[in-house]
Amino acid sequence: MTVPDAGLLQFSAPDWSSTLDALLPEMHVVDRDATRIWHAFYPLALADAYAAATDAAALTRRLRIDGNPSLAAGQIDASHGFLYGHRYWPQVKAAVLARLGPAEAGHYTHHAIELGASASALLIDRVRRVAADVAAEARVEIGLVTGIAFIGLMTRRQVGADAFHASTAASVMTPAPAGRSPEAVVARRARDDRQGLLGFLRTTRHYRVMFDERRADAAFPLLAGQHLTTASANDTRDYTHGPRRFQEGPIPAQCRSATCSTCWVGVLGGRDKVSAIDAYETRRLHEFGYIQVTDERPFIRLACQTRAAGNVTIVIPPWHGLVSRLLPDPIRQILR
Repeated sequence: MTVPDAGLLQFSAPDWSSTLDALLPEMHVVDRDATRIWHAFYPLALADAYAAATDAAALTRRLRIDGNPSLAAGQIDASHGFLYGHRYWPQVKAAVLARLGPAEAGHYTHHAIELGASASALLIDRVRRVAADVAAEARVEIGLVTGIAFIGLMTRRQVGADAFHASTAASVMTPAPAGRSPEAVVARRARDDRQGLLGFLRTTRHYRVMFDERRADAAFPLLAGQHLTTASANDTRDYTHGPRRFQEGPIPAQCRSATCSTCWVGVLGGRDKVSAIDAYETRRLHEFGYIQVTDERPFIRLACQTRAAGNVTIVIPPWHGLVSRLLPDPIRQILR
């Protein structure tokens, strides 16, 4: 059983969500959607359910979890590898550890009571302080590390101080992607493959779906208008070594009709090139518990329902399941 960090227990899941929403405008665009994707991949409600469970295997069966949803299970230093800010993770860990000692935690609580600050305002302040420490240490603009600072605090909240301190960040520090400025990464995500000198004559255009920016070979071809899972299935390389079952190409897919919950992905780049979400996909995302959809093209999608007409960069989560079962029954009925 993982014991969450006591100094961060005063903040509820809505506090974390509202904090993230408030900080998004302060983040560099390279990691805005990436941070939101990470937050959806590692929901606090799921982490707390496992922390409180006396029988983790029974909870896994009830939620139909397949894969690894736990940061404490080897993902503390690797879960955010798709963020540009991942390269600053050692500095983030050091800043979080320095800022969240017993004396500092007590100071923050007293300060909040003294000023009458809301919990979310207090948490926003903590993220900003950690980000400022990291920016000063790494000599980068603070917006570039605000997202990874948020993730650092949330990771410690979920795994506890001991596990957070004991993990070894140096072993997983693969720049994402190596050697490019944040502006170059944003531009690369927006760029489509050239169609050749006579491309305008083609009736079908050819694009790519990138699913890991750190690897040159982590992409598969896509025909304009094709569903992501259909394009993924045409990638015949061996993906059976992954943490999840039902592998058909790099995107796990079991049904292709939005009934199995397996093919959810984060859209890191090219959201404007994918199809708008319809009522059916919206309802299924709600029923699985992955996201409450408010955008026409949200950053979490079911790949079997999503078509693309250009290059797209996605992130594939390490698990799937029915986290909506953690919600109270009345809320689940509303979502249906």
